[in-house]
Amino acid sequence: MTPANSPGNTGCNDIRVQRYPTLEEGNDAFPEGGYQVESSPIKGVDHGLELRHGLRNAGLIRRLAEEKRAVYACAVSSPRSAFRELQTSAGERQRITWNPIHLGEPPYFTPMVVCLEEVELRLNSDRDDVHRDWDGTRVVFPKGARLAQGPVLRLDDAGVHSLLTLDADENMSPGQFQVTAVNDADFRFKVCCHPDLLAFMKSPGDRNDKRRDIMIHMVTACFSKLRQDFKDPDGEAGWRNIKPLAALARELEEQHEYMDWSDSDFRPERAAMLLYPHSVPSLERTDN
Repeated sequence: MTPANSPGNTGCNDIRVQRYPTLEEGNDAFPEGGYQVESSPIKGVDHGLELRHGLRNAGLIRRLAEEKRAVYACAVSSPRSAFRELQTSAGERQRITWNPIHLGEPPYFTPMVVCLEEVELRLNSDRDDVHRDWDGTRVVFPKGARLAQGPVLRLDDAGVHSLLTLDADENMSPGQFQVTAVNDADFRFKVCCHPDLLAFMKSPGDRNDKRRDIMIHMVTACFSKLRQDFKDPDGEAGWRNIKPLAALARELEEQHEYMDWSDSDFRPERAAMLLYPHSVPSLERTDN
């Protein structure tokens, strides 16, 4: 089959070379169709988003979702760590959560609608909102087929946690870690951990409080590295020329009214706890 974008196929309608219609950019299988996704943070959740999937003039896809033969979904991924996870929702409102330890960078989000089972049917352009060229065509949607795909989204995340990359190091003692600032084309903090500590940070079970305390310790070490090795903000080698560090300094200033690490009064532990304050349980007094 000749590729649809080859010179020999100028003017060819793309939908004629597809096995089934999909709703996505550059595809006119649903001529009046639209797929928009709105996002908002989840209150009280550090690494979470609520998505609101919105289908318009795509009767076929909406019907399959209502019949529970398709599901709303979002792929959470990180090219740097090769991490990819598909999270699904039966309804149009979807809660997405992720663990930054698995990613090493702000995640990418790809919203979509996916078939839960193989679906075979005859298309009707009036009922299904598909292009007239599909009218009366019998198609098979395989299990896992993407019926709709939205644009890839990414958080503008300047937090120091997005700069951390955790690696296992057998030479570390149990429960220990060490931080190194890697100033290459993609600035990051490399955190070498004993394998048991790395395993806990990835899967803390019901001890998220302990994991958060360790994260504060790691972030403090990161700020100490910045104060020690990245004092100069200006000049060709100044840290203001390193975009992630410039963004981190803005976060400290604009959101927490705190100085950056080039200031002599900067305290790494204070900066770390401004970004990630300790969660202290309330102590109830009991009268005997």
